[in-house]
Amino acid sequence: MIALEFAPVDGLLKLKVEAFDPDGDSLNFECKTSGGELEQCGPLMTWNVSRARRSKNTISVTVRDGHGGEDTAQLEINVADCTTCDPPRPPCPVVTISTPKGTDDNKHLVFTVSTEGAERYTTESYHWTASLGKIIKGLHTSEVEIDATGFEGEELTVKVEVGGFDPSCSTVQSQRLLIKQN
Repeated sequence: MIALEFAPVDGLLKLKVEAFDPDGDSLNFECKTSGGELEQCGPLMTWNVSRARRSKNTISVTVRDGHGGEDTAQLEINVADCTTCDPPRPPCPVVTISTPKGTDDNKHLVFTVSTEGAERYTTESYHWTASLGKIIKGLHTSEVEIDATGFEGEELTVKVEVGGFDPSCSTVQSQRLLIKQN
């Protein structure tokens, strides 16, 4: 009597056939598939279904001992397009920076960042940079204060990188401000 079993090895399409003969006879393998390509037929196989039809596909393995002993096992898988199998992407935030309004004090320019549309994330991190002047408060917070004294008439660009979101999300935002004459 021959026992035959399929078990996944290194993923779905790597197959291991466990067959044995109680008398210790050598075994011969015969394999058939309804779709895809089978790389070798034996105790370890790779079933490539990348070009198989998008439906149920089967592989059948028959093992014979050469003395009349025979056993067959079959495995069926459903091949589908990956876009229907992948989980949806997580939501990405909309990152905005507020521009200081009505201030003539170039020593205390305050910019605030907000994120909307990705409320399920709870641990945001911040990193601000300024093209001119000096960050005097809030480098790693949602609000930054910049001293742009001495740069009147020049354009300041502040940039914030917000962390804690899915890496596929764009979470860098910048804002320009013309420094007013005092």
